[in-house]
Amino acid sequence: MAKRLEGRPVAAAIVESTAKEVERLKKAGVIPCLAIVRVGDNEGDISYEKSAMKRCENLGIQVAQVDLPADVGQKELLAAIEKIYSDQSIHGCLILRPLPPHIEDGAVRAALKPSKDVDG
Repeated sequence: MAKRLEGRPVAAAIVESTAKEVERLKKAGVIPCLAIVRVGDNEGDISYEKSAMKRCENLGIQVAQVDLPADVGQKELLAAIEKIYSDQSIHGCLILRPLPPHIEDGAVRAALKPSKDVDG
């Protein structure tokens, strides 16, 4: 017998669990912060970024936006990722993809350490 999978209850459970964890962290003096890295002005990326920011706001998670121009060099992007990794007030990082063709995605993946990679 086939079983219909419902996404809404799963999503609601994830939101509830995350909200509890955020509250626990805040009580311990930690304000969760997510860095969102966007390269360029792709409308889909901007829409996703806004949606992620709204979800974070609703949960009490701070957001550090890192919006870079489409022609940013790979060295500059990697430096921005290193800065995020080194910043102890930022607990996770989301890099919006796909990246422009002149950026080597493998190098970007390697630069973002698993401890802060929320998309991993």
